[in-house]
Amino acid sequence: MLNFAEIMRDAQGGAAIESFAAQFGMSQEDTRKALAALAPAFALGLQQQRDQPDHLRGLVEAMARGAYAPFFESAAQAYTQDARRRGEEALGALFGSPDLARSLSDHSAKLAGLSRETMSSMMPYVAATLMGGMGDKMRKQGDFAKNAKPAADNPYEAMFSAMFGVEPEPAPPPKSEGEKAVEEIFGHWERFMQLGREMQDTQMQMMRSLFEDAARQMANARPEADPGAEGEGKKPDSES
Repeated sequence: MLNFAEIMRDAQGGAAIESFAAQFGMSQEDTRKALAALAPAFALGLQQQRDQPDHLRGLVEAMARGAYAPFFESAAQAYTQDARRRGEEALGALFGSPDLARSLSDHSAKLAGLSRETMSSMMPYVAATLMGGMGDKMRKQGDFAKNAKPAADNPYEAMFSAMFGVEPEPAPPPKSEGEKAVEEIFGHWERFMQLGREMQDTQMQMMRSLFEDAARQMANARPEADPGAEGEGKKPDSES
């Protein structure tokens, strides 16, 4: 989660924590908790695209063009209608299903001890800021070659590297038809009965582990002088 923490620390000229806190009426401490809780949500969302990386191609190319850069660079642009629209597009590319995005947002709110409404409102703007910072890292790391389309081989790998600062592990080899048949015959009924509960338990365990890691890194990114004052409740601008 190192790159995530660095991106959010450096966003908006280093003032993103204060900026998000003011926009959503939270203390800076609660804002750090919210961002730390969203880190695993974005990680799990990205993981969903591992086997279908072309779903990320449009998003990665938009990042390469700098479409998200203003939201990372400027607080004046980070809460506009355009930022929300771009953030929602990024969430759609990452999560695919609105139900998955909603579920991860709800889990993030629970981890951070915040309301679901607050987390749901923040999520598109955090996504827009994050994509702007990841695009900047991708360009600096050379993932966007001058004479080729950005991340032409595998957009998932480019995004994974930009978000986490490491290369993803290779995907496991596909199972043979025989292996699939055996698995289906002997495991179908048990999986059917347990799937819903197991998915929820595993997802929450993964998010809690990732959240704890992200929370430590967000705390380490804290500036020395931090008043942590509560801001007045304020809704994001509707101006573009």
